[in-house]
Amino acid sequence: MLASLPLAGLNVLVTRPRHQAAEWQKTLHEQGANTQVAPMLAIQPVSAAAHLQAIKNVILDLDLYQTAIFVSQNAVSYGCDWIDRYWPQLPVGVQWLAVGKKTAESLRREGFDVRSAEGEMNSEALLKLPDLQNVQGQRVLIFRGRGGRPHIADVLTERGAKVDHCELYDRLVPEEAPGQLAAMQWPDQETLVLSVHSGESLNNLWECIPQSESALYLQLPVLLPGERVAELAEKAGFKHIIVAENATSESMLAALIQWRCSNAVSHY
Repeated sequence: MLASLPLAGLNVLVTRPRHQAAEWQKTLHEQGANTQVAPMLAIQPVSAAAHLQAIKNVILDLDLYQTAIFVSQNAVSYGCDWIDRYWPQLPVGVQWLAVGKKTAESLRREGFDVRSAEGEMNSEALLKLPDLQNVQGQRVLIFRGRGGRPHIADVLTERGAKVDHCELYDRLVPEEAPGQLAAMQWPDQETLVLSVHSGESLNNLWECIPQSESALYLQLPVLLPGERVAELAEKAGFKHIIVAENATSESMLAALIQWRCSNAVSHY
């Protein structure tokens, strides 16, 4: 029965943050794949007094913004905790937007009327929404991690908006990541695929790969969400790139199964 599953015999390295890895593992196991987990990204809420005060300041002014954008499920989780502290009822007149389907679903579960882009579900797709075309003079608040990608803010500023950030968490390379990769053992490297859900995780993975094994890793198939991250992988030197439409488990799984069926049958 197991052999009839589309990913039977495939070994997948899961690099998602540990608190998000289980769902992706379950999806892969249901299709017959084996997995090992080596998180290449850790999420940690900010703790410095100055950072906490900065969050409080923008949350108290939430009703002064015309648009609020959440860039990730982590932004929703931490951001809603702060909003709940100071806004028993959500302020009127704020347009709530989310980058990606999963982020939007998380916001809806918190009671928000939210819009998101379809397709690639990234910053570029969000910026194509009609809601963000005429923002001259509007105030926009972006919920994100510290030091996140500036693309949304840069484009909206060019369009005439005044953009602020609510930076809620840090994204770190897990201390144990290099050791986990160095100790990784697979029954058959011919069946190994790397799965990476973001550009930052890809960069961290490349930094943590033992130098003596870098050539080997560059020959492994790598599953990635979207063309932007695929371009990063190509620049890094990865030779076999599998591109999903976006980072949802549905899209990542569909791309992996299609690749397995059309390109990799002869290797197994």
